[in-house]
Amino acid sequence: MGPIVLERMDDRLDAIETAFVTALSTRIIKRELMHFDDHEEAEINAGVLMIASQGEGNYSESLGMVAKEGTQRLLLIGHLKLAEAASSLDVENAEIDFIEELKAALRLGVDGLSFSLKNVEQSAQLDKPYGWFVASVDAGPPLQNSY
Repeated sequence: MGPIVLERMDDRLDAIETAFVTALSTRIIKRELMHFDDHEEAEINAGVLMIASQGEGNYSESLGMVAKEGTQRLLLIGHLKLAEAASSLDVENAEIDFIEELKAALRLGVDGLSFSLKNVEQSAQLDKPYGWFVASVDAGPPLQNSY
């Protein structure tokens, strides 16, 4: 039996959400984009990671593989809120901590997928006491090992 391959975009999103709930157990994971004001206070204080699909591409061109083995483009958006007394530097450090946790979760992986973190943008300390980041991630079929 070959390796697990998640072809359907919704199956990938479900698997990623499940993996992140475990790997980022102190954070709130959602598949719905929300504005800062729409989060419950306890959730945004813990840090919320939202997962959104941007589409899929880079399909296989091999015979019999048309529209298979595509790469799904994801946005992973983090929101957090610190106490009003927090400094801008405190917000930046909280964002960095959250980003590093996300990078560790991506390194843990998901059966049937490979990840490529393309970039991460942060608030640049502009929205104190709120912090945010947007990570662009490609999720595709497992990488093939050549022995």
